Formats: sequence, C-alpha cells, structure tokens
Amino acid sequence: MACEAGVMNNLAASEALQGDVIMGFEDKGVTATQLPEPVLRELQEATVQVLEQQAAADEDFARVYESQQAFSATYQPWQELGYLPRDF
Repeated sequence: MACEAGVMNNLAASEALQGDVIMGFEDKGVTATQLPEPVLRELQEATVQVLEQQAAADEDFARVYESQQAFSATYQPWQELGYLPRDF
C-alpha cells in the first residue's frame, strides 16, 4: 500500500509540475512543438514492425508483447472517450 501511495503521489506531482517546466523552456532557448500526426503515424508503423521482429526472435519478448497488446485493446475505449480532443 505504501508503494502504491508513493507511485500515485509521484504521478500526481509530476503532472502538476509539467506546465511550469514547459513554460521555462523559452528562457533556456528551447522551443517545444508537437510532431505532426503523419509523422506520429509513421513512427507508430515503424514501432510495430520492430516490436513484431523482436517478438519473432524472442519467446519471452513475444509473451510480454502479446500481454501489452491485450491490455491496449481493453484500454482503447477509455483512451477514446476519457480525454478531450487534442485541439480543444
């Protein structure tokens, strides 16, 4: 329970800090931008290819990859409905 509480505390704290950190980028000469969606889609396709190659070469990797895919399938409805659109 202590571990769970620590993780939840750290997740909440890190979310709360992100805005200030990003706003400080300009003072350091850093410009944050989002990658265009077509680039993200290409990266997603490349990632799937690499993951599938690794899964074909490593039985343990394949087992974990399959588990992650199963989780992703059950998480998808929440991901689609749980957040406001990106450009809101």
